Amino acid sequence: ILLGIQKSMQNENQTSVYFRYKRFNASGEMYEIGLGIYGLTNIENNWLINEMALYDDNDEIASKVDLSEMWSPNNT
Repeated sequence: ILLGIQKSMQNENQTSVYFRYKRFNASGEMYEIGLGIYGLTNIENNWLINEMALYDDNDEIASKVDLSEMWSPNNT
């Protein structure tokens, strides 16, 4: 689930994408929920992933992501 996209204020060719994910086993049972961040860099009009981080989805981690400062499907 896309949470938000934030352009870098220092470099227009960099952005961060915040997302929430769920993982399921072969039986269809959910076994993990997390928060992820992709760092993207624009090189010759191609957005490439240059960083990826995954975190447990908990209130402490979620509180560090300020969605009000980002473009989000929920903020359109």
